[in-house]
Amino acid sequence: VAENTRNRVYGFAILSHDPRLNFSYLDYLAADKEPVGRGIGGALYTRLREEASVLGSTGIFFECLPDDPALCRDPDVLSQNKARLRFYEPFGARPIINTAYETPVTPVVTIPPTWSSMIWDMTSSSPPVT
Repeated sequence: VAENTRNRVYGFAILSHDPRLNFSYLDYLAADKEPVGRGIGGALYTRLREEASVLGSTGIFFECLPDDPALCRDPDVLSQNKARLRFYEPFGARPIINTAYETPVTPVVTIPPTWSSMIWDMTSSSPPVT
């Protein structure tokens, strides 16, 4: 949880860990829209990466909606998807491509899409890019 000295919450994240498989899964990361660009999301994600490393995770898996115009036809949603993926790139997180995971749930492209891309961040050997 990211909060100020008056206990106002600016963001939070949920991370799951599987000790048998040595990986973590980012379920949710959200930051308040008001202080945009103030590093709240980055601070939360950095903390999650640290926690995953302490837990012995080789990395973090999570889902993101596609940033491909052929898969997401709504320009506003596409813009948000691209921004979301750009947020994670400096940390070394990258989509895992050419798998059955990104197969659409329905054969028709919907708005918003009915599938996600799986993202992998190898926390044990890829420190954040500054």
